[in-house]
Amino acid sequence: MGSIRPFNVKRTAEELADKFPNVFGDKFEENKKKLEKMMPDVSKRTINMIAGYITRYAVKKKEKAKREIEENSLN
Repeated sequence: MGSIRPFNVKRTAEELADKFPNVFGDKFEENKKKLEKMMPDVSKRTINMIAGYITRYAVKKKEKAKREIEENSLN
């Protein structure tokens, strides 16, 4: 069963991932360290939630792009 994240975590994560596409990737620990530097006054729990969502968001975007490339190559 998946975890439900608050709207503000999702919104923040998506904004950061879209604003800095080259900074965040599909590795949780790296995303977490980068977030800790960007937002030093945010709680550890919130940083972890945002980093987790950014990681998942990055993986989904990568899979979507891969699927689109495969679909275009079939046509």
